[in-house]
Amino acid sequence: MQRDAAEHWPGAGSPAAGNATTATAVIFDDIVKSYGATHALNGVSFAVRRGSVHALLGGNGSGKSTLIKILAGIERADSGRVIVGGAAHDVSTVSPGWARAKHLHFVHQDFGIFPALTVAENLSVGRGFERDPLGRIQWSKVNARARSVCRRFGLDVSPTASVSSLAPAQRTLLAIARTLQDQDGEATGVLVLDEPTVALPDREVSQLLKAVAKFASAGQAVILVTHRLQEAYAVADEITVLRDGQLVASEPAAQLDRTRLISLIAGNAGSTTSADETQIQTAGRPSSSHDSATDGGVVAKELRPWSNAPPISFESPRGQILGVAGLLGAGRSRLLRLLGGVDRAAAGTLLISGQPVDLSSHRSALRCGVNYVPEDRTTDGLFGSETVEMNLTCFSTSEFSGMWWFSARRRRRLADRLIATFGVVGAGSGRVVTALSGGNQQKVLLSRWMQSEPRLLLLDEPTKGVDVRARADIHHLIRTLAARGSNVLVVSSDTEELAALCDRVLVLTRGELTADLAGADVTTVAIQTAIHSTSRAEARTP
Repeated sequence: MQRDAAEHWPGAGSPAAGNATTATAVIFDDIVKSYGATHALNGVSFAVRRGSVHALLGGNGSGKSTLIKILAGIERADSGRVIVGGAAHDVSTVSPGWARAKHLHFVHQDFGIFPALTVAENLSVGRGFERDPLGRIQWSKVNARARSVCRRFGLDVSPTASVSSLAPAQRTLLAIARTLQDQDGEATGVLVLDEPTVALPDREVSQLLKAVAKFASAGQAVILVTHRLQEAYAVADEITVLRDGQLVASEPAAQLDRTRLISLIAGNAGSTTSADETQIQTAGRPSSSHDSATDGGVVAKELRPWSNAPPISFESPRGQILGVAGLLGAGRSRLLRLLGGVDRAAAGTLLISGQPVDLSSHRSALRCGVNYVPEDRTTDGLFGSETVEMNLTCFSTSEFSGMWWFSARRRRRLADRLIATFGVVGAGSGRVVTALSGGNQQKVLLSRWMQSEPRLLLLDEPTKGVDVRARADIHHLIRTLAARGSNVLVVSSDTEELAALCDRVLVLTRGELTADLAGADVTTVAIQTAIHSTSRAEARTP
């Protein structure tokens, strides 16, 4: 990979900051963005060089996505400058059209490709099809141009192949090719890749990283947003780490060792904890002397999230809060959906108090005392056009109705009692649920499923999009439920939340259970270390 000599870049606010050489593709200069009292970005400044891969790392909510959206012109920063090609631009002038004119190209997690169309059709959508003087599409020219583009980007597929038939890595390369196809060569512009390997199997990650390295070697500046440290080390020249909206490091990858990098991401930069010192337990190790099979606890045996995935087995004694950690695509939400009967497992069983749970459907799991709360409360959880009362009581009809009777008064009393018990603020029972704040909407959803004190409660990102006060209230509700004997399984992208809330944490890596942390090992740094220290190969060389 081409590596230019490192240049000195002055700090934010310096008059010399605009004197970027042609070796610098992009400079972020003192970028500030707030949402109310929350600082999404607070004075972020760093440079991205041409002919290099620059990895942008950070935990959930660190500000990575916000920064990329600002560069793309999708979000408007409060203040700061973006310096492209040596010319400084106030963030107020940045727009999608400006980004395109400056040859800034973005490939998001949702590639925006069309599986039902061919490769050539996907490359032509948006830019136009070659046509004859009568306006008819000239398919021979469309396919010839597509063949040339595929060859240029190392995509060995037929232009007439359906995108639905392509491997995941090929789809990613197609999205990149479509983004860059009309550049004057590969040596100009900036390519931003947002988690490009999240859906790729191991064997295809190397293929994509080789392509990324090739783009950089040709002079392209590549910003790689990723959670996977091994990929950053395999391909990146430089690494920038954001945490809580602030820049905590921007250094050559070769000078940033893994232990320090994990500490920077986790928010414990002064920690000297190593992977060995965390004493990560091997997968499947019991965390309690209790017999989960008979004391009301949960036993999962040989669950397979996917047919080709290793089996997952674990035990959780009654009243335990068990966290599930992992990167995007690790299978965390998939595991909860299997245990809740929402999806069908390829194999495996779930036992509670030694009795098998029917996971053939969500309804059958409910009858066995397993309640599942999805991640997206708006789409999958709440009835948005209905009242708070209806959302709270829709699964508790036996308390206010029978075969031949219905009591609106009892239903209202039940709703009011739940509002008080679960601390739903500003919610008259007749109010439409979407009129509440995000935190109170989440409390309504949780109270619906927690009121029956289920044997097993499955929570997917239970505090996503809520404020600090609501988060504390929700944690209290979860702990109270566990103290009464319910088992709770929590999926969260926030390792600080898992460390604060859970008695024990399982770590998944692409469907495989790779670590089981308990007791003193349930810390933010230990969870981050476990996430990034998997049974897979630690690094790949493109």
